[in-house]
Amino acid sequence: MDQLKLKAAKGWEGEFNKAMSSWTYEKYIPAGDGTNDLGGRFYIDAWDTDMPAKAADYAKKLKTKKGFQDMGYIWTKAETKDIPGGWMVFGVSIDKSDKEAKPEEAFVMNIGGCSCRGSTFKNKAMYDEAVAACQSIKP
Repeated sequence: MDQLKLKAAKGWEGEFNKAMSSWTYEKYIPAGDGTNDLGGRFYIDAWDTDMPAKAADYAKKLKTKKGFQDMGYIWTKAETKDIPGGWMVFGVSIDKSDKEAKPEEAFVMNIGGCSCRGSTFKNKAMYDEAVAACQSIKP
């Protein structure tokens, strides 16, 4: 995983966690008050072979099993599509452990033997950049 290659848009920075053998990519954007806010975040790991191999099965688990992918989260909408090298589930997730949480656009991909997932995006541009970066993965 530490040799993973991808093409991320300007501003995205990746950090490899050797102990977890995973990547976290983040991009910060101006907040308007002289500080920066997290614009987006996505994670890349080796695909866990215990997870459903088919997009439809994965999507069903996201919608029916709270915490299936991320602790406390459930997806209220999950659609699937084939992509070069794998598949993608995209939709809306919400943190059910936080009463003030708002629904968020989210995605997960099974691509080239990797899992790439994200759900913390300030806007559609950040989401689109993260999706494009994940689709460019070369293990």
